[in-house]
Amino acid sequence: MTPTAHLLLVIISVGLLLEVAVCTEVEVLVKDNGGKIPTDCWACPAGQIHWWEAGWPSSADRCACTPGSPCWTCPAGFVHWWEAGWESSGGDRCNCVKKGPGPGPSPPAPPAPPSLRALQDAFTPSGGSPGCIAFGPYVRGFGPGAHVPDDLVNRLLDIMIRDTGFRCIQLYGLDARIAKIAKSKGIKVHGIVWLNLGDNTAAINSAIAAVQQVGTDTILGVSCGSELFVRNQGQQAYVEQTIRACIRGIRDAVKVPVGINDASPSWFNQYWRMADEVDYIGVNLYPFFDNYFGGCSHANEAGLKTINLYRQAKNKYSGKLVLITEAGWPGNNHGARGCAATSDNDQRLAMQQIVDEFRRERAPVVIFELFREPWKGEGNGEDSFGVCVGDAPYNCVTAPR
Repeated sequence: MTPTAHLLLVIISVGLLLEVAVCTEVEVLVKDNGGKIPTDCWACPAGQIHWWEAGWPSSADRCACTPGSPCWTCPAGFVHWWEAGWESSGGDRCNCVKKGPGPGPSPPAPPAPPSLRALQDAFTPSGGSPGCIAFGPYVRGFGPGAHVPDDLVNRLLDIMIRDTGFRCIQLYGLDARIAKIAKSKGIKVHGIVWLNLGDNTAAINSAIAAVQQVGTDTILGVSCGSELFVRNQGQQAYVEQTIRACIRGIRDAVKVPVGINDASPSWFNQYWRMADEVDYIGVNLYPFFDNYFGGCSHANEAGLKTINLYRQAKNKYSGKLVLITEAGWPGNNHGARGCAATSDNDQRLAMQQIVDEFRRERAPVVIFELFREPWKGEGNGEDSFGVCVGDAPYNCVTAPR
């Protein structure tokens, strides 16, 4: 046994002993409290919840708080299990029950989500289709917040159809206008509600209107946020509150699969329980950035690294549909980042390898992205993930097949 393994075994053993001690002490505390969950505890600090809300069977501190996210609001006529006087949750830490002294009927099950098959199929490379691709119309002269004319949106999507095999796009800031143009060309859409830690009413309403006007035969899924967690480190409770408001708003208005997109650390550094509240999760993976944060990735390793990370996510969130919602490699000859080159040849190689691996695995992936976006700042690589150039005539120079 290695020294590291021995240390890990000691830590686990100590943890188990502490757990036994805690449970033994709690049996007395719960008995002293009449076998009931405490009802007179103080409110927990932001980002924390009481031990019974976290699903713990017991706690040595009758009012203990632990990091976690609060439970959702129960339907009318129901309360959370601890509010009803139950002694245990019945296996669901946020279980909603009829008021009463013991187990009773559960609240009505929510409607089954629409089939995820269409979304999964649109994302999965097969035959001549390389899957789905992220689309922003922000070629040179445009950036977020600018109105991109319909004729330019039409032109860009026509170029995609002419020069690539993509017939599915991922839209950031879902609205009906671009979704309608996509529908007119037979293009499927995965929409993202662009969230910030503020008032997102307009963004949520825009997504709802798009689904209502365009239909779920084109808009196959709606994701609440893109990398909101990783963009707001240290504010997990606020992030989750924001995402939940979006989920609730979408589900109350339209029947469409709802998910969350975030960067791989948000999903891998913990079991993010927000996954339990949506129909699917979206993971953004960039082997290129290994060269900033450790390790070393060459373009010819991009496919294997991406598919291996997908497998890890699928195993961690077993039973949940996992989509890779961004995967890519920059081009445009920006030079090297560590051992990674950013030439068009390297981009072409990396993108094709990603598509090939996901085609073999029959796994869902979104290539990032369709057009290069000069507004992101030239020379840093961020502007060059597109497989088509961002200057007229917008040729697609590195598109995978």
